[in-house]
Amino acid sequence: MRTAVRILLIVVVVGAAFALYRLLFRKEGGAGTVVTKFVVARGRIEQTVQGTGVFESATSASIASKVAGKYTEPLVKEGRQVEADELLMRITNDEIDTTVNLKQTDVDKLKKHLEDISKPVDERSEVKKAKAVLDRAQSDYDKLKRKLDDEEAKGGSSSLSPRELEELRQDVEFAQRDVELAKDAYDDARESVTDADIREAQEKVTEAETELKRLREEADGREVRSPIKGTVLKVLVEPKALAVEPNKEYPKDTALFVVADLTSLFVRGAVYQSDAALLDRDRINNPDVPEADRVKGRVQLSNQGRVLEGSVTYLSLTPTESASGVRQFEVKITFPAPPQGVTDGLQVSFDIVVERLDNVLVVPVKYVELVGPKAFVQKLEGGKPVRTEVRLGVSDNNFYQVLDGLSEGDVIRWETASK
Repeated sequence: MRTAVRILLIVVVVGAAFALYRLLFRKEGGAGTVVTKFVVARGRIEQTVQGTGVFESATSASIASKVAGKYTEPLVKEGRQVEADELLMRITNDEIDTTVNLKQTDVDKLKKHLEDISKPVDERSEVKKAKAVLDRAQSDYDKLKRKLDDEEAKGGSSSLSPRELEELRQDVEFAQRDVELAKDAYDDARESVTDADIREAQEKVTEAETELKRLREEADGREVRSPIKGTVLKVLVEPKALAVEPNKEYPKDTALFVVADLTSLFVRGAVYQSDAALLDRDRINNPDVPEADRVKGRVQLSNQGRVLEGSVTYLSLTPTESASGVRQFEVKITFPAPPQGVTDGLQVSFDIVVERLDNVLVVPVKYVELVGPKAFVQKLEGGKPVRTEVRLGVSDNNFYQVLDGLSEGDVIRWETASK
């Protein structure tokens, strides 16, 4: 859309009744002509640029399933206000619990092993076991050795036959070898754990705990909750479909809900490149500009017959270009208070005030005659029209700002052929 100038004539209180009367169209002149008159008055002129856009929420969430499974009926409907972390729906998936329990057992074993090998040498379970084996082997050897010594000390009076005595000697030798093997195993156990072994065990614990956390989050994902406070805009799971196929398994990442904070609505729109050149980008994009001094934007809610006024808080530095070569710049219009009666996704038109001039003289465009760079009006002097040159300022298809050549209260006329 192209630059437009909107004009609001504010007639001063003094002489208001007279001015309003003189502003009325009146027919004069000879047959076949219509003459209208206009009383020059002071008012406000606004030069604007126009565009189209859509309401968006600064805070919104598209919620999808984190796990596969069967769906229960949604607990909320569209339009419902929800709190952050409020439960929206549940998903059934019993296999997740089994997986979580198995991984928890794995983590417990790895942590116990790490705790054990990190203890002082003689407190480690493997060392204790090896020491217990060594102690038993030593005890068995000592018993057999004492018995052999006692029998050999008796000489010929031993109660054992030569064969039994020889078997006892072999048992002692075997027991001694068991002690030596147990001693080697004990020494190996004391020296088997290195710093590298402890680091490796720590890494395994960390990896297992990370996986367990992921699985638990997946299990928690069976409860679908809203991440933000806002309004449910869309429920993408049809209760009727769930009723028809109650045992259907839905995949992970299925879209479920859209929630938006409607108190943070703004308008995202676009203006043409030629219009963007008229806007003060530095003032628009400067967050330190006071609200009262910001560039203003008006959003038309045509279906409601009302207008929302806000501030233009963003103008893009670079344009987007359509396939046909049309360049547009993105703009954002924000509001001092949450807009009422609108929702995310509502398409609107808007205008942005480029310049606002108060207490200026204005005349209708049709009363002005343009001759090259000059402009003329038919000013009434002594009841007769006098062709008068004027200097013009801002204009649109309806009105001009008059910079010179006319004064407040002057009357101008326009003559056209009657129909």
